[in-house]
Amino acid sequence: MIGWSRLLDGRFDDPLVGRDLLFGCAAGVCVAGLTLAQKVAGLGGLSRPSVLLGLSPLQSLSGPAAFISGELGRSLPTAAASSLGILLVYALILAAVRRRWVAAAIMVTFFSMIDLINPLGFSPLQLAIGVVGTIVMFSVLVRFGVLAAAVATWTQQVLVVYLVTLDLSIWYAPNVMMGLALFLTVACYGFYRSVDWKGGVTEAWLES
Repeated sequence: MIGWSRLLDGRFDDPLVGRDLLFGCAAGVCVAGLTLAQKVAGLGGLSRPSVLLGLSPLQSLSGPAAFISGELGRSLPTAAASSLGILLVYALILAAVRRRWVAAAIMVTFFSMIDLINPLGFSPLQLAIGVVGTIVMFSVLVRFGVLAAAVATWTQQVLVVYLVTLDLSIWYAPNVMMGLALFLTVACYGFYRSVDWKGGVTEAWLES
């Protein structure tokens, strides 16, 4: 909660805040790749044109107003709230079982099993990819805290929604560019601030 508390306190230049932003972005990129791989595994390959657009709500691509309301009014608050909620559930389970690895196993199992209720069905490969993604996200939450987990969740959503094409002639290209620009801005700012944390990015990881 330290990085999260410092962010809410307005300490945007704090190296710990930068570290959490940076590692959150990195984890989000990883999970976004796993999300795409899970979709590809279910649809049979990238040759299917619906693979990427099928992950993107069209209202998020319909103009600047939709982008602003989607990212500032919905995605960021939702990511933060979900991370805080998951952390609370983890704390309650940990208080009951008193073993971190047991509590973590329960959490990962629970969120991984959600995929099984998909009415379209999930293949074993898709389920395995989902488990890996859940482990990555939960590890970020436990190791780095709420801010990193919220940024990871938000990054995954941004990349899944907006990374659908680099063709600037497409009607929704402005929203794609805005989404990618916003992600790069957060990632670069996190890197810029994190280099002051204990002397560098590597030390930030080791000291966390």
